[in-house]
Amino acid sequence: MNSSSSSNNVVPFWGGPDLQDEKSKSILYGNLPHSREINASKWDRMLNFWQTAIFNLCRQYNSVSFSINDLKAMFTLGGLSPLCLERVIEEMESKGYIMDEETFQTESSQQGWTVWAVNKMVKTPISWAWGKFISNPKKKNVANRVYILKDVLREQSEFVINHFQKEGIKLIELNELLKFIGDKQTSIGISSVKTPQIIIDCLIHEKKAVIFDIPSQSDPNLKGVKLGSSSFDETDVGILRLQMTLQTLERQQK
Repeated sequence: MNSSSSSNNVVPFWGGPDLQDEKSKSILYGNLPHSREINASKWDRMLNFWQTAIFNLCRQYNSVSFSINDLKAMFTLGGLSPLCLERVIEEMESKGYIMDEETFQTESSQQGWTVWAVNKMVKTPISWAWGKFISNPKKKNVANRVYILKDVLREQSEFVINHFQKEGIKLIELNELLKFIGDKQTSIGISSVKTPQIIIDCLIHEKKAVIFDIPSQSDPNLKGVKLGSSSFDETDVGILRLQMTLQTLERQQK
């Protein structure tokens, strides 16, 4: 879903009334001043507009990750693409609103799991994208570097925990959890397919989830997740195995 396909007369949900006026639009889609001291009002206006647009886009699409190229594609209107996004991202990073993927991996206490998830478990296009981006980000063009919007990540992580608490579910197969998160988001580009893994890593890092092995003959790499806890025991493994068996029998009876 690309904003460039929208009618020029339709203001996209992330843009607001500023885009209804062509003069205002041309200013917002131009370059930021070289520094705030040159033109403080223009600097603040452009920065606030694009920061809000990025938050609106990611929240609407339930995506915690993006690249500058993703944003350029989504924010293109009538063939006009914003020229200031690199500078906007620099400012957002300096304010602590976002972090790049490498920083997130470094801070995550479960780095090993993210690498394992690519090689061993995820058998969808998600694994391809994760493997493609997990190589050294410093060597990539800045426009393709993956960034994580910290507030949206926090919100999405809390949503996942709250959803399953309301459903009374504490134990779930990892594949099912990844699918649940992936199904509720709309892609804003190739980088956003990493959202499910990033959210689960965040839950683990905050000690709100733990991953454990539940290998079977059909899938020796099968994993389970205990939500709302940072530890598990063999009882949890047995309960999840029983749940999965009952779910399989129910599907066979339908």
